[in-house]
Amino acid sequence: MREITIPADTLMTGKVHKFEHVSIMLSGLMTVLTETGIRTVEGPQVFISPAGTKRVGYAHTEVRWVTVHLNEDELRDVELIEQHLVEHWTPAIARARLESLEN
Repeated sequence: MREITIPADTLMTGKVHKFEHVSIMLSGLMTVLTETGIRTVEGPQVFISPAGTKRVGYAHTEVRWVTVHLNEDELRDVELIEQHLVEHWTPAIARARLESLEN
């Protein structure tokens, strides 16, 4: 489980996760752009985030967000956890992803 506090008036991008996971918006108001469109969300809400999802968000207020990931290997080192859970994008990967969305 990982929690982030996003200050009000912040534009941010999320990391792309390799696996489906639970995403919990504890509090706040945020407009989010995903592959499926733009929507404004207000906490508290619980979402299931599909693998490979990329988001861009604008925090209208301070936002507290938690992601919950399966950790079967019981890793504790943040770098190792990120290597296991997060896709590390290069410009070529981003370009291929955009092209797949256009088709």
